[in-house]
Amino acid sequence: MKVFSSKSSMIKKMWLNQFAFSLFGLFVASPFTGNICILAGIFSYLFYLFVVGYSVIDDAQRDKIKIDAGRGEGLCALTGLKYSLVAFLPSFLVTFGYMISTFFVKVSGVVSTIVFVIVKYAFCGEILGIDIGLTKYRYAEDTLTRVSDAPESILFMSEHAIFQLIFIALSVILLSAAYYLAFRGIIRLKTSEEKK
Repeated sequence: MKVFSSKSSMIKKMWLNQFAFSLFGLFVASPFTGNICILAGIFSYLFYLFVVGYSVIDDAQRDKIKIDAGRGEGLCALTGLKYSLVAFLPSFLVTFGYMISTFFVKVSGVVSTIVFVIVKYAFCGEILGIDIGLTKYRYAEDTLTRVSDAPESILFMSEHAIFQLIFIALSVILLSAAYYLAFRGIIRLKTSEEKK
């Protein structure tokens, strides 16, 4: 896979940022509930997009310079889409697998908990505040069970990790669009090369 070898540093940076911002989203959302928790989730997601998006735009501008100099073999405006897909592929596969398993297999115990934690906290923690804020789960003191007064559609999307799949798809689309626009010269930031 040529894009993996040529853009391995960007893909690794995106993996690292995804994990780091998942923890950031967890810490930002954990002290809040309700609408404030949703706002915290939106903030952590936008902050993630800002940090990673800046790197993607910087990379696109450097690639455009290479193309203009005649050295950019295989680079095009869709390179960002290609490496975004590769970078989010592990998250998508695990989350999609989890979603399918929630429909067909009712796994309980350690395996279910481990996969749940990986999907909700490690891969998609940037939007954890949105998920928690919308579901409004709480524990009933009399029965010690988890209850919620959120609409059934919200609970369905949370239980089956549909929020997380939307996050992955939206991230790929937005980061790819940022690369495309920067490569075409529509978005222009001061690149790391120009700062030197």
